This record gives sequence, structure tokens and C-alpha cells, in this order.
Amino acid sequence: MFNRIVLILIITGFIYAKDEQKVVLITGTAYGIGKSTAELLIDKGHIVYGGDILVEENLYLNDIGGTALERDVTNQKHIDKAINQIISEQGRVDVLVNNPGLGVYGAIEDVSMEDIYY
Repeated sequence: MFNRIVLILIITGFIYAKDEQKVVLITGTAYGIGKSTAELLIDKGHIVYGGDILVEENLYLNDIGGTALERDVTNQKHIDKAINQIISEQGRVDVLVNNPGLGVYGAIEDVSMEDIYY
């Protein structure tokens, strides 16, 4: 099931570049769809940087050929550091899979932006 979801998520970015190695930045790679996407793309030979606030859970990327980043998408310093690292090392970012997880409970009209950014 995850493979189908992963293919749907990435088909737009890769449809015209089937055999070209891409530099990919994925958010939310510690678990779930982000992790499956990272594993699949690394297996296909792409350069994958994965960010997550769950730093320990995300370190598996370093063992399978990717690069784990500390990445809190609500923290501009983390975002800038990640982008600067990738540009410094690879010279570009070809694909972004924006997959951060967030759980805020309540009726949408009762949830403020402060709740979202904790």
C-alpha cells in the first residue's frame, strides 16, 4: 500500500526524468510515508536528504545511503541550515516532498495559528 502512495506522491517530480539521479529533500522521514519514500528513492539511486524533528528515529537514513537532517519545519533556522547544507554539498535541490506530520485536535474554527506552531 505504501508503495502506491509513494508513487503517487513522487510521480510529478520524476515523470520526465526516469533515469536521472535527483537531489531530493523530504520532510517527515522518521516514520510512515516519508520514511517509505526516502527508502524507495535511495534504493532507486537518488540522493536523499531527510528531515525530521525526531532526530534519533531519523538517523537510519545515514545507514542506508541518505542524509539525516534535524528539521523542524516551524523553525526557520532549521530550514535555512538544511537548504544551505544541500546546496553546499550538491549544488541544487531537484525535488521537495513536503510531508511534515502535525497533530492538532479540535474543530478547525477553534484552532489558532499559535496552536499549529506550538
